[in-house]
This record gives sequence, C-alpha cells and structure tokens, in this order.
Amino acid sequence: MPLFNIKRYDADSDSTGQVSKATYLSRLKHLLQDANKRKEALASLSAQKTSEEPEQSDEVVVLETAEDDGGVTVKEIKEIKEQEVHRKKKKKRKDKNKIASPQVNETEVALTEKTESNQVSTKHKKRKRKASVDNNNNNDDEEEAISSRTLAKKLKFDSESVGKYEDKVKVDTEADVDANCVNEDQHLEVPLEKQNGDVNESFIQEGPHEFGEFTVLGEYKRQEVQKVSRKLPDWLVKPNLIKTDLSEEKTHVSEFEGLDAKLKKKLQENGINYFFPVQCQLLPVLLKDVRFGVNVGCAGYHPRDICCSSPTGSGKTFAFVLPILQSLKGRVVCRVRALVVLPARSLAQQVFNVFRTYAADLHLKVILIMGEKVFQKEQESLVERRSYGYESLADIVVATPGKLVDHINQTEGFDLTHLRFLVIDEADRVFDIMKYDWLTNLEKAVYKMPMSDSGTSCRPKPGPITINQVSKISTPFQKLLFSATLTDDSEKLQKVNLFQPRLFLASQNILKSSNKSGSESALPNTEEPGNDIKKQKNNVNGEQNIRFIIPESLKEEYLICNPSEKVIALLHLVLDRGFHSVVCFTNSVESTHRLCLLLKHIDKFPVAEFSSRIKVNQKENILAAFSKGSIRLLVCTDTMARGMDLLNIDLVVSYEYPKFVETYIHRVGRTARAGQQGTSVSLLEFQQVVHLKTMRKQCQSKSSLSQIKLTNQVRKKYVPLLRSAVEALPISLKAENKKNQPNKKTLQSSKA
Repeated sequence: MPLFNIKRYDADSDSTGQVSKATYLSRLKHLLQDANKRKEALASLSAQKTSEEPEQSDEVVVLETAEDDGGVTVKEIKEIKEQEVHRKKKKKRKDKNKIASPQVNETEVALTEKTESNQVSTKHKKRKRKASVDNNNNNDDEEEAISSRTLAKKLKFDSESVGKYEDKVKVDTEADVDANCVNEDQHLEVPLEKQNGDVNESFIQEGPHEFGEFTVLGEYKRQEVQKVSRKLPDWLVKPNLIKTDLSEEKTHVSEFEGLDAKLKKKLQENGINYFFPVQCQLLPVLLKDVRFGVNVGCAGYHPRDICCSSPTGSGKTFAFVLPILQSLKGRVVCRVRALVVLPARSLAQQVFNVFRTYAADLHLKVILIMGEKVFQKEQESLVERRSYGYESLADIVVATPGKLVDHINQTEGFDLTHLRFLVIDEADRVFDIMKYDWLTNLEKAVYKMPMSDSGTSCRPKPGPITINQVSKISTPFQKLLFSATLTDDSEKLQKVNLFQPRLFLASQNILKSSNKSGSESALPNTEEPGNDIKKQKNNVNGEQNIRFIIPESLKEEYLICNPSEKVIALLHLVLDRGFHSVVCFTNSVESTHRLCLLLKHIDKFPVAEFSSRIKVNQKENILAAFSKGSIRLLVCTDTMARGMDLLNIDLVVSYEYPKFVETYIHRVGRTARAGQQGTSVSLLEFQQVVHLKTMRKQCQSKSSLSQIKLTNQVRKKYVPLLRSAVEALPISLKAENKKNQPNKKTLQSSKA
C-alpha cells in the first residue's frame, strides 16, 4: 500500500507522521459525516431558541447554511427532527453489529473545544446549562460539530466545500480499498473482548496467522507447564528397607545362624551381645555369597554389588567386617583379597583396629597404608621379595585413596588380581575425592593382563552371562558401598561401575505400616529386592524416600545468640548443664585453633584440639584421653564427623552452623550411637533458625526441636572470664607465630 505524508496538528507539537491513504480517507470521511450530522442538530436547536426568544436571536452563533439570511423556517425544523430520529434508529441498529469507527485524537478535540469556547457567548453557555435532559444529546452533538468544523478548517477545508467534497471522498475511499483488495472493516474492527480487556481463548489463533496485511508471529494459548519427574534406576527406586529402631529390633549373637563360632565368641568377649537391624539384614546376604568359598559366587554366578545407607552408629562396620573375615578364615595362600577404602586417616585407623581385633584368632594379616609411616616401610609391609618372585604379606588392606594409588603405581609385586571384596566406607565422601582417579587405577590392577602371550585376561570383567563365561571359574570381584548419607546421584554411582546393585535403605516408614491388629509389617524379603516396597512411601513417578535419617534417641536443641556470645553459651552448656563428654564442631582449622586457645585461657575444664594441625600420633593420644574422660571438651573440625566411634559422648555442639544437611547428620551422629541417648545443640543466629528447620525436614526426625535461652544472669557470670581470655589471646598467637617461623641461621644453612 502506498504511503504519503500528511501534516498532523497536535496540542503540544507540530510533529509529522506517516499513515496509509485508505486510513486517512476513512478518517476524513467519518469526520465529514459527523460534521454534517452535528450541523443539522445545531440548526434545529438554534431554530427552537430563536422561536422562544426572538429578541436575543442575534446573539446565537449558527453554522453557515444555504439560506442567505441564515434563518430557518418551521417546516424545515420539523423535517430536520424527523431525519434526526430516523438517523438515531439507524445508528442503533448499526452499533449492534458493527464496531465504532476510529475516533478523533483527544488532543485535537481539546484544542478545538478551547478555541470554540472563546467564540460562544456567555448567555449561550447559560442556556445550555438550563437545557432539559432530553436535549443533552443534542448539546453533545453541538460541541462535536464545532470541534469537527475547527478540524476541517485546519485541514484547509472550509464549511461550504465540506458537503461538496463528501461524495468525492466516499467514491475515492471505495475505489482505493477495492484497488488494494483490503477490507476496511479488517483494519477498523476490533473484537469486543479485546476492547474490554477480556481475552477469550477461543478468539486467540495459535501460531503465525494473517491479520490484515500483517503477520502475527507469537500469539499462543497459555498452556500448563508439566512437572518433570525424576527417573532413577529400579534398584534406587525399589530398595530393601531396614528398620531404624535400635532399642527394640535386636537379635542375640548366639541365636544368629550362619556365623562362625569363633567370631561369635569374640563378639561376646568384647561386650557385643546383639546384632542391630542393618547387620541382621546384610549378614545373611553376604554370607550366602561366600558359602561355597571365596573364589566362587552363589551357585557359580557373579555376586551382586551392595549399597547400604543407614544412620550413624547403626553398626555398618560389623556388617562388612564379619562376612569378610569368615570368608577368608580358610585361606591357604596369602593374597590381597579384601580392600577397604576410607576418606580420612583417623577413620582408616579405626576400621583397621576393628579388623585387627577380630582377625587375630583367624591368623589373617591386616595392613594399614595411609601415609603414617615412611613409604618404603609401607612397601615392605605389603610385599616381600623371594627367589621365585614377590610374595604378598597382607590378606586385608585398609587404605586411603591417595596412598592406594601410590602403591599401585610404585610398589612392585603389589598384586590385586585376586581381590574379592572392595569396601568403600563413607562412599559419598570418597566420591568427592575422585580427583586421584583411584578407582580407574584400581580396576586396571584388578583386571590386569597376564605377562604371557595368550592375550586373555586372568579375570574377565562382569557382563552378560554366557556359556563360555560360566564354564570358567574365576574369582568374582564384589563392591560394597556404605554411608549414612549415600548419594542417589546416578551419574556418580555410574562411575563406580556397579554390577546389578542392590540397595539397603534405612527407613522409618516400616514402623508406620501396621495392620488392623496393631502388629508391625514384616521386613521386605532379603532374597528378592523390592517385594514389599510398593507399600512404602514411593510414588509412581519414582521419587526417592528420604535418605537422610537422624537417630531416634537423639534430642535436638538450638540456642539463638550473637557471634560474640557463643563462647558464653558453650561455657553455659558444659558447666551449668553438667555435660561431661562434649564435642564441639567448627567450620575451619583456624576457628578450631582459636576457640581451643580461648577456652584454655579461661581454664575451667580440660580442652583439646582435633584438626589437621595435629599429628597422627598426637591424635591417637587425644582420642584415648577423651575416651577415658581426662578431656572434657574436644574442639574439632568436620574431619572427625565422619565415622569416628567414640564412647559415651553426651553432647554435640555445632559452634558454627554447617552449610549442608549431610554435614549436620554426621555431626549429630557422634552421639546417640547404638541406641544410646544423646543431645545436640546448634548455636545459631536468628536468621539461621529457618535453615535448621529446613534441614530437619529433609531427614526422618521424630524428635521435637526445642529452644534454649541465654539469660542475663548467665551473661554476667561469664563475661569477666571471657574478657580476660580475649585480652590474652593475641599474645599467645604471636608467641606461636614466632615458634613456627624458621630462624635466620637455619635459613642460611639451608641456602648453603
């Protein structure tokens, strides 16, 4: 459609714009029509007024008409009235089926009203106010006629040529529209629903569509966003559930079938008379896989890998220690057949002590490699060189990931081709230190190719069961994963290369499912995973059960205070509430050291520090003194939160609040172990209370959360002690820095 410029007059500026010719002519046509209608209405109104008040007729302003003297006869007034009535009826019929035409710009109307108001006399305005209700419409038409007349003058059309030009405009408009094949109503009509602001979905056309000469690109109906459901493997969605009530669900050691008599006797000598639910669930499964010997799986098939997630202190260590010891008790040749990987040295030392205690009567050799000794001495403890080659000196190896990789790559004769069990304790933490790529190096050593030219592997990797694979007898390689906060991230679990895994998950939902008689439902069958799991809290979309569980015997409390009052709150908990064995967690090594020095300056009770600043030998002495009760408060980092089993811990204090729910669970898990009672207190600021409650929602916690208040009497009691300790703290820190700095003589000697 051709475009041309027309001059548009606004009240504020004389800006110009571009409009289409059809739009311009349509607009002008409607303006002229309205001007004629209002001219007729104004003429009839003026005629009535002149008939009533002939002496004031000279003051009335009337538009120009065809008569020379400007007067109107009575007959003409009647004809005008009839035409006006007929016009209004016709207009009402059209308004029902047709949308109103474009209106004149408001700024133009305002300008015309302002100019015409100066021309109308004061008496004429008074008569307009006195007019009756029936003549209100005529008054509105009069004003619009005046405004349209002024607009016509601005467009350089005088009132005499308006009537002559009307027919021409009509003809030109129709011709222009027909020439361009455009329907005028298509440009002017707008649905009533859009005018009123209510958009009906039936009117909206989805996708690109033509509207006049324009293409609407993005008009679509509003659709509901579907929630993306999480899809997990079946073994994660359908676990074997384990009860968590340690006080009731116990089985006596003497009544347990399938366990070696020597191991039962050793357990009872160490004061262990009952098995917990996780042990009752896992021991039969693992013992069944080794009942035909360590070199053959159950019925000759490759055993399935095991993943276990249960609360802290529920007995996960014995769940893998006892089956491994029983399977290796009849071994003839010493080979590395069990490997236990742990993320921290202190935890590795603890598991090593458990293995050494129960393997002594079975004549099995257990070796610990974690960097405590010189690397060469660790090599000598693992292998021994003979005339015919290297001989293994270890049946069971407990290691950290970093040192394990070092020995695989650097220790000659360290053979893992006969490895039967790989235990990953605190598996979620071990996954985070995959930077050593220890699992890839381990699997290469396990499935190592022989030195012969046969080109075949001494141990085939697990895969589909075939006749060729079943006909060959080879030592299976089984992986056992344990953690209190085992991840359900399938991407991380895929890196472990699990073979048909089975998940054993501790859940409190079993306790809630009971029949009408009040008896609890039985545990799911250990032979077939997921038998009763459909009755548990798993929906159809595959959403997981709550995997983080807090011990039922734990009492949780929190105390709101400022950071400057945390030391006072800690003193109040230890001294006033009478806790004798307390563990206090911080988020950094520096905070641990400063808090320990501050408490030592207060000197109200024995305090010790447990962090990476302390050497391994000193850590063992500190833990031994803490277990005996000679140390009342142990300030430590989160390295101690993982798996450390210390007896008779009364209170766990989170001096600095943890960021993750896994850290919180491992912290509070240092107390309330093995069904005993325990208390945890979190020192929080006001805005951190919400985060604590959010974390507890992610756990299956039955205990109520109570608040402790710090009174003014307690503050007054400990503020003088705190002031003196704070003043002495910088002096002690400076003294430590001087000791740690090397002397000038030593620097010169080292350079030389």
